[in-house]
Amino acid sequence: MLSLIQNSNKWSFGIGDPTFVGWLIFAAYITAAILCGRCAYFSRKNRQSKHWKFWLTITILLALLAINKQLDFQTLLTDIARNMARKQGWYDQRQGFQIFVISAIAAVGTAMIILSAGILRNNKPLSLTFIGLILLLTFIVIRAASLHSVDQIIAMEVVGIKLRYLLELAAITCIAISAAISAKSY
Repeated sequence: MLSLIQNSNKWSFGIGDPTFVGWLIFAAYITAAILCGRCAYFSRKNRQSKHWKFWLTITILLALLAINKQLDFQTLLTDIARNMARKQGWYDQRQGFQIFVISAIAAVGTAMIILSAGILRNNKPLSLTFIGLILLLTFIVIRAASLHSVDQIIAMEVVGIKLRYLLELAAITCIAISAAISAKSY
């Protein structure tokens, strides 16, 4: 594994996105993690055990994603997968695999959003959390799959900001708003 990391072409240990928007997204992850942590604390304090584990899990996930935002581990994982594909001889046929992975992830993400919205229709803050989480995780995995045509689409700019940044911020914002609303109910 160490040799795969050492052979990484694009990743090096350090700040992966030192731009203003990169730091803004990092701050959004941290803020959302803190808000989710508050929900975990208050729900545990008020003996709503099933909720505190849920919120704690999201807190940890968001904290790890914040760290990843600046250390850019998905680039390392993509490099490792690329190097393995080259060694195993299927690198030139990777596009079919990437399309399959992205299509499957998009389908599962869509199904999860529909299911969670239906199941949680009586708990709107929690529904918003699930929708934000599903969108965020789907976005991250699709982005990590690194299909050139998808990268071109999410690199487009809307009001001067790349679409990928807006999508990531929108998903994090859903989670943060949900946590802020939910904290009041505990």
